[in-house]
Amino acid sequence: MPFELPGGNDPTWGPFGPFVKPGSYTVKITAGAWSATQPLTMLADPRIDAAAADFDEQLALARDVGARIDGLLKALARLDALREEVRERPGTEALVADLDTVEAELSWLRRDGDPGLTPELTSLYDAIIAGSLAPSPGIRERMRDLLPRLDAALARFEALAKTARLGQ
Repeated sequence: MPFELPGGNDPTWGPFGPFVKPGSYTVKITAGAWSATQPLTMLADPRIDAAAADFDEQLALARDVGARIDGLLKALARLDALREEVRERPGTEALVADLDTVEAELSWLRRDGDPGLTPELTSLYDAIIAGSLAPSPGIRERMRDLLPRLDAALARFEALAKTARLGQ
């Protein structure tokens, strides 16, 4: 599941996403009205002894975390728009402050100087796709730490968004 970072992705490398597992694929290239297809066989790195299940597990985890990052980035964009809308209403200072708090937890840098969830999740994603084996126990432990924090912060945002809609 590729995701796009704010400001776009590096055009040299394209969208961020997991590598494909070994197997046979068909590649299609399109330029204007012209297109061509070609078979492609991806081989496993011969230096690494990985079972097909390891690749499946890595890809499934990368897709899950990539989808969560995509949802987080979309929530941040919604949060920013909502905050600007709410800021225009009188008497919403406390709601704006609550939105700022949730944004700090979700974004790149929290107010206390620690990283927010965005860099922590993108680092986790990088660790997942960098390997050629099943995700390590350390990656799984980090997921058990980060995903509940992400879910809680997104739930707080949704509750604040509902409050903002009711206050219109």
